[in-house]
Amino acid sequence: MSDETRADRLIQRLEREGIILQTNGKTISWRAPKGAMTETLMGEIRQVKSALITRLGERGTGWVTLAPTQRRLYVLMRLSPERTDLNVSATVRFLGDLDIAALQDSLNSLLEDHDALRTQFAVKDGEAVQRALPARDVALTVEEHSSEPDAIRRAKDFELVRFRLDGEPTLRAVALRYADSAWIVQLNFHHLTCDQGSMRIAVNELLARYMNKTLNVGLTVNRAPASYLAFAREATASVAQTRACDLAYWKDRLKDLPPRARPASGGTPYSIRQRLDVDSAAAFMALAKSNRTTITAVMMAIFSLTLRHHFGREDILIGSPFNNRGPEQDSSVGMFINSLVIRLTDRGDADFPSWLKTVAHSLIDALQHANTPYDMVVDVLMPDNRQAELYDAWLAVRQGYRLPPVRGLSIEPLDLDSINANHTLKMEIDIYNDGILTHLIGTTAACSALEMEAIAFRFACTAKAVAAKPSQTLSALTAQVDHEVEQWSAQQRLQQGQSKRSSLRSAVRSRG
Repeated sequence: MSDETRADRLIQRLEREGIILQTNGKTISWRAPKGAMTETLMGEIRQVKSALITRLGERGTGWVTLAPTQRRLYVLMRLSPERTDLNVSATVRFLGDLDIAALQDSLNSLLEDHDALRTQFAVKDGEAVQRALPARDVALTVEEHSSEPDAIRRAKDFELVRFRLDGEPTLRAVALRYADSAWIVQLNFHHLTCDQGSMRIAVNELLARYMNKTLNVGLTVNRAPASYLAFAREATASVAQTRACDLAYWKDRLKDLPPRARPASGGTPYSIRQRLDVDSAAAFMALAKSNRTTITAVMMAIFSLTLRHHFGREDILIGSPFNNRGPEQDSSVGMFINSLVIRLTDRGDADFPSWLKTVAHSLIDALQHANTPYDMVVDVLMPDNRQAELYDAWLAVRQGYRLPPVRGLSIEPLDLDSINANHTLKMEIDIYNDGILTHLIGTTAACSALEMEAIAFRFACTAKAVAAKPSQTLSALTAQVDHEVEQWSAQQRLQQGQSKRSSLRSAVRSRG
């Protein structure tokens, strides 16, 4: 085995163990978890030092093919460079004395350790590629505002600032002070380099680093997370060996799809937020446990029944995220989410637990073939319409996120009620101990505001009916929900009629 091959394999093995090698062209240095760099490993490094310096130099300036999980997003960005709906934001309210210098240092160290956040994208020889650039200071904007509403308006504007992806870090931050010892801090990432799970990792890491700098508390921080670009290389190599049977599964599962169309462009983003009470949350958890499945399957079973009515057909397809990170990437920031398409067709005259079992089995089948990239499935099934979505709606079920405490500061996540309509229609569900928060999001180009309200109301009615009596038949469940929705629709028509009559009277009085 040549020294070059030994060097490549050593680099990959060390990265999986969280050890990152670096070179200045003459010597080798490393960042590693405490105790990870042993005398044995240092001996292996010395044996192939020259080849390592060469390989590390090449990797420091070389381009890497995009990970399969990034490719579709990059195509969409190339087609619509002005879009900002792929920005991922975390906004926090700080009450207390915020040390801006320590915040800047913490942001800089976060950028230094996570290569995904300092990635440059380009097209070389017709292929989308990326490379990590040297670390530099994160752009931290600090502003003074006269009130909290003014600061919130500025934070909302900041969310919509476009990333160039030409070497600018895909992490930036703003700190807005609106009163003595009162701040709004927002982190902005691009979805190409940061998914929702990675955003939570980044926020936790930032707060731990901040506390270490300001309070010297010695919290554990991973200064050598696994490289995202190494993940991209390995994932690309893995896809090249994708088993034919995996792709055959998707071709068979998604054959004879209902007509697909490109998502309607334009329109206004629209969303409805609702809360399901703690009793409903407990009922869903118990239902999942008694049926040996997950809360995701329970919520998908409820959401699919809502979509059946909306689309007027039995054949429903739901997009679902699959976290493609392995154990070695547990603390890495990057885009690890692959999209799965869950097709639900078998209904019959079943009760809800039977329907839940059908949904759970469909999820398990899809997960067994989850490493097939979504963009590869789109290429095979719709080569002439790559922008189209293979699913009717997107569903993401997540455990609710709580910020870790920071001594000396009162902190809480701040919901800016932003609408991120990066799918034609999507439902985000966050599970908390004190209830379930749902967020239905779409655009008026695809669904009118009234349609969105009707979908949200039907979903809430279906969820409450299932929580109250999960054993009932689907026909009984549908009849109960139809009755409630019809009453709601009649009330909406009445209110619209009263509004029109009021407007007409106002117009007549103004003429008089």
